[in-house]
Amino acid sequence: MSLGIGFILKKVISFLLMPLTIGMVLALLGLWFLHKEKIKKAKHFLLMSFIWIALVTYAPVANLLLAPLENQYAKLEKIPNNIGSCISK
Repeated sequence: MSLGIGFILKKVISFLLMPLTIGMVLALLGLWFLHKEKIKKAKHFLLMSFIWIALVTYAPVANLLLAPLENQYAKLEKIPNNIGSCISK
């Protein structure tokens, strides 16, 4: 079974754009610079990764980022009676 290159590329790019992945890449860059004894760059990247992960995982900031997506659609106030007929068999 062969997957198209576009599909694989899309999955790799979407993985790299995830918030936790961005934080981990920053931390890995910091550790790389630490290994190369470039202490000032290492400190900057490690601090950026810590701040990034702390902000993204902090509930008020995460809720603020999700609010535009959630408010884009109206709330479902009442469940429709014919909900069972919508399921394909």
